[in-house]
Amino acid sequence: MLARIEERTGMKNLRDHIVEELILDPSDWRGGLDVFMGATFNLAHTLDQMLYLRPHNRMRGFDNLYLVGGGTHPGSGLPTIYESGRIAAHLLFDRYGVAYERADHATALL
Repeated sequence: MLARIEERTGMKNLRDHIVEELILDPSDWRGGLDVFMGATFNLAHTLDQMLYLRPHNRMRGFDNLYLVGGGTHPGSGLPTIYESGRIAAHLLFDRYGVAYERADHATALL
């Protein structure tokens, strides 16, 4: 990878500037980072376990159990993980009557 970057960019001496290098693999995810069985997407990344079909942020059958992260609705990937946190926070705010400003980042239509 470093050879490719040096070859295709202006960073011809990239290796000389690397101070620290960290390589992670699934065994690191499982053992050191507590990711279940080393699965970066938690659940299977199949159509029947994506988006709305993932476990929802308020766990059914429990009064005070909220889920956040790539294994929950809306899904994996940083934008959706952040959205998962926002959804869970709003559910908690609504449940306990905490005032908050809703963020709407969509561009207004004419």
